[in-house]
Amino acid sequence: MAFLKNKYLSALLGTTLLLAANQGVAGLIITTGGQVATDGSGLTSSFVDASNKIDPTNGYLIETFDAATKMIGFEGFPQDKSFNWSGLDEIGNAVSAGCGVNSSGSISVTGNLGVKGDGTSNDHGVGAPPGGNHATIGDKTCFGFTPGEGTGNTVTVDYRGFLTGGDKIDYLGFYWGSIDAYNNFTFFDSSTNTSETLLGSTLLAQSGGTPGNQNGLESNLYINIKFEDFAFDSFMVTSTGVAGEFDNIVVGLQSRNIPEPATIAMFGLALLGLMRIKRTHH
Repeated sequence: MAFLKNKYLSALLGTTLLLAANQGVAGLIITTGGQVATDGSGLTSSFVDASNKIDPTNGYLIETFDAATKMIGFEGFPQDKSFNWSGLDEIGNAVSAGCGVNSSGSISVTGNLGVKGDGTSNDHGVGAPPGGNHATIGDKTCFGFTPGEGTGNTVTVDYRGFLTGGDKIDYLGFYWGSIDAYNNFTFFDSSTNTSETLLGSTLLAQSGGTPGNQNGLESNLYINIKFEDFAFDSFMVTSTGVAGEFDNIVVGLQSRNIPEPATIAMFGLALLGLMRIKRTHH
């Protein structure tokens, strides 16, 4: 039975990648796929090592929300635990032990973000881990979600304090859990005063997934976005319900010129919904 499940998982990832690989939407190529992560976090980008323990000098950065998989060179930097969920599990243990934003500083993160993870599939009423209790893709590590414990239904991540020399981001990947139709994500390019908006409802239509399904392969996907004639320096996530869950966020810079660890302030954060795009001039 396990062999059949693994064959189905491989076939699904390959099929969704093939279907999406030909979809270039206004300068964005959106694919699903990735690889099974070996650290217990479900799925991760094919551009990084499956362990999620990476050297950022290869041109890619990762945010795992987990102290055990800080990027090489970042081990001595403290986590930002200000977004951690304050709740306890059924026997009084902290749900967010070892969790936090692994690298922060010159990237501005504002809005209603939550971070948690206790190794179970319990949603604690605020957000289930990507992949739920699925034996292969269930995330048993720390992850991010929105809305968190604050107010409002948006999170904004602004990279402009980190990017230098006109550099922008042209690749973003993330593990998106129990995708819902009420999520959307907007990318902003401040240099051209334009934006791109992606909707979760269209992604679900493409994958055949059920909204909010915590365990289904079609509703828990690793999303890859390659930017062709558009790149961004900030983004805003909107979720009008509970919840948007995400992990293993991988960012690639246009220049692939990664600063030294002391000056990096990468916070990959998440993408909440995908696939329908609308370009706007402000």
